[in-house]
Order: sequence, then structure tokens, then C-alpha cells
Amino acid sequence: MGSNKKFRRVKGIVLGTKDVGESDKLVVLFSPELGKCNLIAYGSNRFKSRFSNKINMSNVIRGWVRFPQGINKIPSLEDAEVLADFFDLIRGNPLKIFSTNFAVEIINLFVPFEVFDEELNNLTLNFFKSLAESNNDDETFYLLSKFLVSFLKLEGILPYVKNEKNLENSVKFFVISLIKGNRYTNISYETKVDFLEWFYRKVKDVMNLEKIVSIELIKRILT
Repeated sequence: MGSNKKFRRVKGIVLGTKDVGESDKLVVLFSPELGKCNLIAYGSNRFKSRFSNKINMSNVIRGWVRFPQGINKIPSLEDAEVLADFFDLIRGNPLKIFSTNFAVEIINLFVPFEVFDEELNNLTLNFFKSLAESNNDDETFYLLSKFLVSFLKLEGILPYVKNEKNLENSVKFFVISLIKGNRYTNISYETKVDFLEWFYRKVKDVMNLEKIVSIELIKRILT
């Protein structure tokens, strides 16, 4: 982690959690101080835990991290305060939830551990903030699409769309409008699905992926 101190104050975006045993959670944090990292939040599944409603995916938190002795031991998150509670505003809408899952899944696939990208961090923060404030499903899908196209551009894998073969004109028009920053939300179901499939092909070519789980969930919600 690049630190010899036993404790360190860090902040970051929660990219997800996973239960560890009956009482603890593994937290994936995207942090300027530590890069993308795994932390253990001991006791976070217990009743009245100090982490209750704090380490939800998409939240921005700040807390103390303790580094145990031994290079193979996972640091522990000792406390947490919420700097931005995006999850509370997202969780009531299924499309917002799965759009968040989709974005987080892509970040986790592309970003190695101990690596931090400030541009990606800012892109993700703006996406979560806008997503929390969106008023309808068309707006939510537009924000997700804008994030995905910006992500391709940031990673250097955004193609020259006009020259792409076997791509529907409606998808070309939509992607080009996103690149230009136009706010185009009147999108048919077919175009939405074709866009998601186009994005999947772009990242599959780079990462050799078999599937992206959340893409199928989004398609079901769009129907």
C-alpha cells in the first residue's frame, strides 16, 4: 500500500462490499491515498454497527485505516463518516441501482489494485451525483450512456464511430451526440439495447470478457 504507518486517514468511493463470515464485510474502496484497495470492516454486519448505512456502494466516505503487520494481511477500516450519501438517493429506483452496478463492475474490471486515476475518480463522482438527482428512466439511461462513452474515451478505446461497420445508424447518432455533449434522451428501446451491446463488444475486445452481469439486468428493466 506504500505506507509504513500503522494508521492512515483516507477517503474514497465505495465500489462494493462482500460479506466475510457472519459479522464482517470486505470493502472495495477507490481512494486517492491507497488506490483501489480491499479493506475489512470488522463487525459491519452486526446490529447497530458503527458502519451501518455508511459503506454502501457509491457512497463517498472518509475514515481511519489500520495496517496490520504482515504483507499478506488486509488493512481494516476502523471507522467511517459519509461525505456524500449517493446510495440513499439511488436505492429506490431499480434502473439507478443497476446502472450503478454496471459502472462499478466496469471500474473493477479495468482498474488494478493499488492504482488510482484522478480523471476516472472525478468522472465517477459526477456520474453518481447526477444519477442521484435524475428524475426519470430516460434521464438515468442518458447519464449511464454518457458515463460509458466517457469511460471508453478515458481508457483510449473509443473508436471513430462513423467508420464502424455493422452498427445501426441510430446507435451511431446516439454515441456521436454523447461525444459532442448533446443531451439526447428520446431513445427507443432497440437503440438502448443496441448501445449496450456495442459497449460490451468494445470492452470485451480489450478485456476478453465472457459477460458483464449487470448488462442483462438493465436490459430486463428497460423492457
